[in-house]
Amino acid sequence: MAENNTDNQSNQQWQNQSGPQGQYGGPQGQYSGPQGQYGAPVYSQAPVDMNENNLPYRFRPISMWGYFGYQFLFAIPVVGLILAIVWSFSSDNINRRNYARSQFCWLIIDLIIFAIIVAVAGGLGALMTRYY
Repeated sequence: MAENNTDNQSNQQWQNQSGPQGQYGGPQGQYSGPQGQYGAPVYSQAPVDMNENNLPYRFRPISMWGYFGYQFLFAIPVVGLILAIVWSFSSDNINRRNYARSQFCWLIIDLIIFAIIVAVAGGLGALMTRYY
C-alpha cells in the first residue's frame, strides 16, 4: 500500500510539471511564436543558399585536383608520412583531415602486409637452405 501512494505521488508530480494538456494530450504553451497553417511555427529568417562559396573553410570540399595533388604528396616517402601524420590531427579542413587519416590507415595496412610477406619469405628462405 505504501508503494502505491509513492507511485501516485510521483505521477502527480510528473503531471504537474508537464503543464496543461492540450486537446490531443500534448503539453500546451511550449511554442509562443507566430503560427501558420496547421499550427506549424512560422520562421522570419529566409533560408540560406548553401553552396561551396557560403561554407566555412573548415567544411569546404576538396576539388579533384586537390585530391590529385594530395595523392602525389603522400606518394613521396618521407614527406608523405609527415604530411599524413600532421594533417590527420589538424582541424583546419575536415575533408583533408579525413583523407589524410585514410592514407595513414592504408600506410599501416601496407606495413602489416609487408611484415607478413617478409616473415613468410624469411621462413621459406631458412627452409630452402636447410634442404638444398
